[in-house]
Amino acid sequence: MVVGKTFSLLVLAVALLMGCSTYDGLGGGELASGNVPLLPVANDGSVELHWHFPCEDGEVSHAQRNDFVGTGHNWLMIQTIKTLKISISGQVCADSSGRDAVFVIDTSGSMSVDKFKNSGCARYDALKTLAAKIHRSESLNVGLVLFSNGAKCLASDGSDRDSRFRTCGSANLIPAQNFQEIISSADVARAVCHDEGGTSYESAFSAAEQLFGKGASGNRKEIYFFSDGEPNKKDRAKNAANKIKEYGFIATIGFTPAAGNFLRPHIASVVKGKPAHRQAENIEDLSAHFSDLLATNHAIGTLEWERYGSSSDSGTADLGSLIDADGGFTLPAQESGMSFDVSAPLAAQEPSGVLMKLVIQPGFGSDSEYVMDADLRFE
Repeated sequence: MVVGKTFSLLVLAVALLMGCSTYDGLGGGELASGNVPLLPVANDGSVELHWHFPCEDGEVSHAQRNDFVGTGHNWLMIQTIKTLKISISGQVCADSSGRDAVFVIDTSGSMSVDKFKNSGCARYDALKTLAAKIHRSESLNVGLVLFSNGAKCLASDGSDRDSRFRTCGSANLIPAQNFQEIISSADVARAVCHDEGGTSYESAFSAAEQLFGKGASGNRKEIYFFSDGEPNKKDRAKNAANKIKEYGFIATIGFTPAAGNFLRPHIASVVKGKPAHRQAENIEDLSAHFSDLLATNHAIGTLEWERYGSSSDSGTADLGSLIDADGGFTLPAQESGMSFDVSAPLAAQEPSGVLMKLVIQPGFGSDSEYVMDADLRFE
């Protein structure tokens, strides 16, 4: 179900910082106690808007007491300012959707280069490190697929006695809290470090889809795919990946230039204009790349603004690449285009200001969308 939420940011709080006027706003709710005066603009004409987006349940933490909630126009006292520069910062709530993440590991014959002198392999060590990092992730379910000519999946009932691989139709996703214990068994180590056969990408994607079918329908579907080579059948690999990308997300890690040259343009999902791909110079880097891709914030956002009154103009800006791993973002005036010449006198009979609309989608493939509007009236 699409969750559409529109909140009007029509409130003002004064906080003069060094060289910049700032106010915080929350969408919706009751007016905070105390007076809410007009906002003076800093001497250099800069104003920073700080917006907090409500989480899925509409609740926002009020730990910061300078957050004001209410209704009414936002009045900016531009007075003798010649150029008004409006920047925006904010915090996007984390996507609350559950996640089904399948790790897909190449065990074809060419992976024989990944062998330790005594026993084991770097890709198995990477999985153990990753399992320790995600151990406390309550909303994350994981699956493990090994592929060469065909594919097989790790199956478990939650005890190490059942840590073995099966055909993927009889396997299940595993809660992240149980994954660390399950993969620590010797039979998992032997299977992950075994190398034989060709490179059937389509078998791996088919296996991941079977695991996805065991998860909740509302969960985000994610694949983290590692290979050192091109697929045996390129067209089949592309078609299988494209099918999954219609509803899910694929991140890729290549261990050789040939693998990277195929994975990056043909298999990896594009997030914020860039392929979700990493190139591993050393196989020991695999765990770090998995962790980095798994922690990527997929939130995207756009800003639309339109100036009205004595002068008219409009513009749009993409926030996607500006949203950091923790959901914070800052959009400077020079990137948003909201730098306005306000040197001409304002007409008394004609209101002047700027309308803004900020739209945030909190996660890749999320069906939630938050829309916040603001009307900044110049005085």
